[in-house]
Amino acid sequence: MRKRPLGVRLIAIYEGLVGALVVLLALLLGSIGVLSSLVGFQVGIVLGLAAGIAVAGLGLVYIIVAVGVWHLKKWAWWIIVIWKCLGILLSLVVGLAFNTLASSLLGVFINFIIVAYLLWTRRSFGLTKLTPFS
Repeated sequence: MRKRPLGVRLIAIYEGLVGALVVLLALLLGSIGVLSSLVGFQVGIVLGLAAGIAVAGLGLVYIIVAVGVWHLKKWAWWIIVIWKCLGILLSLVVGLAFNTLASSLLGVFINFIIVAYLLWTRRSFGLTKLTPFS
């Protein structure tokens, strides 16, 4: 049994909490859709439920990846590293597009620290080389 580093535990807990919050957001979106249909917006229920289902799916993916990271699965390591690299790019694009680069740098910083730490602890996940499917 491989030892789970403290930082990996914290990353897994963080991702799981984000996933739980996203699922709660999905419930909120779905209920807003239902409420909007009650006041006469017939399209609201379809849009609200569709958005709620899509967001709930994203939240479940977060939770599944968090469990995979907790159990030191290679597939979860790859997903979260790619996910966080995309998060760095997205933070930069949003910061530049909406002229909020200063606040977007926090997202860049957090995602960069997570990627750097995961690269440093990759051996805990059974990864010796950085080649997918190794």
